[in-house]
Amino acid sequence: MRKLQAFMSFLLIAFAFAGCNSGNPKNNRRIKIGAIFSSTGVAGDYGKKSSEGIQFAVDAINANGGINGKEIEVVYEDAKSNPKDAISALNKLVTIDNVKIILGDVYSSTTKVLIDNLPDDILLFAPGASSPELTNLKSNFIRNWTSDDFDGSAMANVVLSNGVNEISTLTQNSDYTISLNKAFVSDFKKGNGRILSQINFDSEKNDYKPLLQKLKDEEIKTIYLTALSKEMGLILKQSRELNYSPQWFSNLTVNSDDCKKIAGSTRDGVIFSKPYIDLSYTSEVAQKFIDDYRRKYGSEPDETVCHAYDAMNLIAEAMKHEGTNINKLIKYINSINNYKGLSGVTTFDGKGGVVKSIEVLKVSGDSLVSIKIFSFNDGK
Repeated sequence: MRKLQAFMSFLLIAFAFAGCNSGNPKNNRRIKIGAIFSSTGVAGDYGKKSSEGIQFAVDAINANGGINGKEIEVVYEDAKSNPKDAISALNKLVTIDNVKIILGDVYSSTTKVLIDNLPDDILLFAPGASSPELTNLKSNFIRNWTSDDFDGSAMANVVLSNGVNEISTLTQNSDYTISLNKAFVSDFKKGNGRILSQINFDSEKNDYKPLLQKLKDEEIKTIYLTALSKEMGLILKQSRELNYSPQWFSNLTVNSDDCKKIAGSTRDGVIFSKPYIDLSYTSEVAQKFIDDYRRKYGSEPDETVCHAYDAMNLIAEAMKHEGTNINKLIKYINSINNYKGLSGVTTFDGKGGVVKSIEVLKVSGDSLVSIKIFSFNDGK
């Protein structure tokens, strides 16, 4: 009997403690949101940088009073560049953490599965995931990175304007790089360009010399290379080791920290495309972020960091006006025009996507030389 009484007393105390926690004023002053990024695996470099950008934004928002007096708390989960892990992360955030707003991912394949399994009452905001196939899949999915269609189109225009009418493509097997290549090939052919060959290669290999030797033997002089950071660096490095120096046209990963460490000076002369970023109008808050980021990491915040930083601030702005009602947040974000953020001027197209400018640049030693800026309105 005494054991039963003791057990019942324990339960009463436990319930009372739980009740005190549920009414904790501190908990009521917080807005919990989720973040799913591939911080490990083939997209790990981008996932880590996205988390950095978000946390910098959250720290600044909370330091300035939060959202209508409430601080933001972010629960981070790793999609591990794997669809199964992405689903597990989503289920955990929704069922255990009870979040209604989720940021992520930057990797298109994991983002696709998140969209496919996204409950109707959850907002998913991706600061990356640029595959055109993600367009208009669900009304509660939004992204602030432009579609690869625009990126590939800009590069095709530059290649043709350089008098190059024949080119080979070398494409890593990932949603991001494949969609870039598809857009490039389509527009290059429209401009009467000829594709000599299209070669795809798998991720996370270490020896690309047999593939590069084949291209060298065929005397391929111009190549559109789309790859992730590590693979990009290895291909450029190993090409130089074979004394093979075609004119490389490429994507933004050539300017990533991982690629720089691997490729070194072999990046010199590569022409690549990326979202256009103009920091001439940067606010004091944004400039502080840039300075703080430089101090902490010893480098400039790249496109991935900037898009994630902007994504968090866009959601914060929407919440200040509409609270946490998902339908109202979606409507508000889709109505935003000419948002001047670190990732460039952002205008939402009303369908969960954005219209942003693309810049093509050339690596020249330790510097970047701008070649052309492409502005897109409602289409290419």
